[in-house]
Amino acid sequence: MQIQAKVTLFALLLLGLAGCESKDARSLIVEADIELRNGHYADALSNFDTGLDKLPPGEEALRELALVGRCLALARLDGPAAQTDFLRLAESQEVNLEAYSEVAKALAESEYYGEATAILEHGMERFPNEAILSRAVQTVGDLSTAANNETNSAMDDLRRLGYVGGDGPEEDEPAEESPDSAPKKKP
Repeated sequence: MQIQAKVTLFALLLLGLAGCESKDARSLIVEADIELRNGHYADALSNFDTGLDKLPPGEEALRELALVGRCLALARLDGPAAQTDFLRLAESQEVNLEAYSEVAKALAESEYYGEATAILEHGMERFPNEAILSRAVQTVGDLSTAANNETNSAMDDLRRLGYVGGDGPEEDEPAEESPDSAPKKKP
């Protein structure tokens, strides 16, 4: 995930420049990112929380990356809480476009389709006509369709946001031809 890689690279760079006071916070955030990428979501969440508590003032860029990482971990554990925390974060400060996409995809991969859709809707209001969010809408819709959730209200919302998948025949199911539909030769 792009956001996770940015957290790791940024945190590692700052580790080399850091004093002792904030080194513990940065180390915890780097460790949380590694745990997140390895699928240890509860440990990642715990380390993001502890690292954020220890992070000194003035580290706003790292704080934002850690808060988004925290939402990514939470998306795997508690979708409604992740939605609430991410939208609160997005309202309180500028959150980048990729964060909306990554958190929505993580929610959908954990089968929190309504929460993912709410994140995308907020993102599309803030960043209208962005291809990244349009692709995320398609991804979330495809995940929901694959999980046979086509009738839920999230699918209606996704279609309103531009989801166009799932409307035609499956690729491996050829359309049936009737004898009358074959091209006719001119006499």
